[in-house]
Amino acid sequence: RLDEDATIYKLTGPILVKQDLEMSKSNVQTRHDFIKKQLTTLESNMQAKNKEVEALTDELRALFTKVKEAEAAQQARGE
Repeated sequence: RLDEDATIYKLTGPILVKQDLEMSKSNVQTRHDFIKKQLTTLESNMQAKNKEVEALTDELRALFTKVKEAEAAQQARGE
């Protein structure tokens, strides 16, 4: 936490510029909100991709089972 009389500087290009405490707090809050929103979006995308992977895994397992069954049937016929 910052004291009300704290001196705050903002890096603008190669120089430090004095900035108001309330402006600084507002900037930090805006950045924080943006990052939270980005995290929420990324988590949502990750969950969707995980569901996609699960569906593809199930599909591959089903195909693998069909191949094994076909091989077993072929062997049973003596081919």
